[in-house]
Amino acid sequence: MKTKVEISIGLLILLILLAIILGLITSLSGLLVTSVEAAKQDYISAIIGSLGNVIGGIIGVLAAVLVAAYQIRKTFDLERNKGVANNSAVLRLIRTELESNHRLIQNFREQYVQGNKTFLDLISTDNWERCSLQIGMETSDDTLNAVSSVYRKINLLKSDRNMDVQTYDRLVSDLSAALGNVDNDLRLLQSNN
Repeated sequence: MKTKVEISIGLLILLILLAIILGLITSLSGLLVTSVEAAKQDYISAIIGSLGNVIGGIIGVLAAVLVAAYQIRKTFDLERNKGVANNSAVLRLIRTELESNHRLIQNFREQYVQGNKTFLDLISTDNWERCSLQIGMETSDDTLNAVSSVYRKINLLKSDRNMDVQTYDRLVSDLSAALGNVDNDLRLLQSNN
């Protein structure tokens, strides 16, 4: 599995600065060692040990920064993928309900026009009522507006008020458009995941 590590400009500048500082410390430690060696003093091992600690600390900070950047990026990707998966599941449930409602409303048009409304009990808004608040930001505004409008019209259809034929036919075409929007969003979610 390939892992892609992205380094931002700020992180790159920080790494360059730390590399320069590390280089300076290494050069200065070499000069210090030669000057202490020339002075024939006994504290050279203490200086070399402390310089080793400083250089090790800088290398440790570099490693920690790289690991933290990688972990943050992976966490962000994981959360985004979970959000896409949840949103995709919600949209699939709503699509299934819309398809069922679309078939019913389309097939029972003549009965409705003749005053027979018994099929309205079969029309469901349960998934919408249960899942509408869980729709994520990945869903387009057009889709959300279309689906919300269709469900308002379905609730109007199920109410005691009579809907004229033109509004009924507009509901059928709006259902088709809303289904198209949901399908487009689902395709986008699947291609981005």
